[in-house]
Amino acid sequence: MDPELLERFQEEVLTQCDYIALHYANAGIAFDRKQVAALWSSLEPMISAGANVAKLLWGPGGRLADERAPLRETLDVADDSPLHEVTFRNHFEHIDNRIDRWWTESTLPRAILDMNVMPEAMLQRWQKVSIFRNYDPQTGNVYFWSDAFAIHELASAAADLAVKARAALSVDLQQPPNSVTYARTFTGGDVRISDLLNGEHQLSGFTFDSCRLIGPAVLITVEGGYYQDNEITDEMLWQIEREKSYLGSVGLVNCTIVRCSFVNVGWAKPPPGE
Repeated sequence: MDPELLERFQEEVLTQCDYIALHYANAGIAFDRKQVAALWSSLEPMISAGANVAKLLWGPGGRLADERAPLRETLDVADDSPLHEVTFRNHFEHIDNRIDRWWTESTLPRAILDMNVMPEAMLQRWQKVSIFRNYDPQTGNVYFWSDAFAIHELASAAADLAVKARAALSVDLQQPPNSVTYARTFTGGDVRISDLLNGEHQLSGFTFDSCRLIGPAVLITVEGGYYQDNEITDEMLWQIEREKSYLGSVGLVNCTIVRCSFVNVGWAKPPPGE
């Protein structure tokens, strides 16, 4: 593969992986807020972005697997990667066909189980052709008909691939935040918050999964955000007043921080009742 063409494919793989991370974070926020429509409006494009990665790595339907082998080699992607799965995306891509099949194959009285959040065990009494969109929060699986898709595995694989794509592209973490190739998804390892600020006083749209975030810094949620399973102790919490500004603080705008630990980092805590 021509080196310039290879680089363009690597860039697009990174772009789609960032889309996956963004939709995954939004899905988590929607789930926590019990916003079902918002949940599915994030899960569907997340799965579609995963299918786009598969097309980049193996070609449509896997028909360009040999031609794209150099791309997979530079990114260390195996054929058994969760990113290779495209079948589930087809349910959303061909929703008209799914409705037609439901109409012709379901038995009376017809019903559709769609856009739900419930354990997979509750689906057993339904005809498979009547099960459209269901998310099981216990397993992290999405179901359509008799097919299941592991959302968390897709997010993890995409985050890992994004790291490899950035390395292959030699992305400089010191580039300004508005750079197209700027790294905004970090999985594992140490991350120094000061390295990401570039003269700014906030982090916007970043995802940190299983990282150790290193200060000194006091983090303040400015807008949005999804935080779960982090190692935060009472000693790290700073009481603040909303109407005041705090010199040296780092604002978080629509960031995702999950399964992280912290060194010399405090978290701003709003007054009781907010």
